Amino acid sequence: MEFEDVLREVGDYGKYQRNLIMIFLLPAASLLPWLSMNVLFMVSVPDHWCSVPELTAFNLTIEQQRSLISPPNEHCRRYNISYTDILDIENSTLSNVSTTPCDQGWQYDETYWDETASTKWNMVCDDAHYNSFILTMHNVGSIIGTPIYGSLSDKYGRKITFFFTIIITAITAISSVLQHDFTAFAIIKTINGSLMPSVFQLPFII
Repeated sequence: MEFEDVLREVGDYGKYQRNLIMIFLLPAASLLPWLSMNVLFMVSVPDHWCSVPELTAFNLTIEQQRSLISPPNEHCRRYNISYTDILDIENSTLSNVSTTPCDQGWQYDETYWDETASTKWNMVCDDAHYNSFILTMHNVGSIIGTPIYGSLSDKYGRKITFFFTIIITAITAISSVLQHDFTAFAIIKTINGSLMPSVFQLPFII
């Protein structure tokens, strides 16, 4: 008699399997992505342009400010002019004015996000590579965590390991939002990434 025949005899899908799906698979598939995949939203880069504090004293719209700050579709440089007299700027021709890198930070479009990791640490322009670094470390964590949590599940049991990974995933996801230090943020997202494969794989083999 083959194993499949025995499985059909004792029942291959019953109350136990349904409970596993309801208790383990559904939470893993519906809730945990918000805790483990939120890194994609956290390093999103909204539209941005050079910050010019002098312009805040004038009643200008965002579009008017941007037209005075930099050429169209330019995010990392501003016109190399003095903004102390707005009337002189409006009457001048900016098309022939040279540009200079942003030296007073950036302003960000807050239409979709009030703040992201990219805006908190100004990971734009020359520092835009830090966004890719965070995503890379998140995936490196996945490579490191797979054999570690696989060994733990063999030693202590898959259910215990599964609940452990859920708890640590929640802790690291929440704590990453509260971080004010970039290095700590990168370490926490690496740990969070190390848990992701186990969180999604363990329910299928419990």
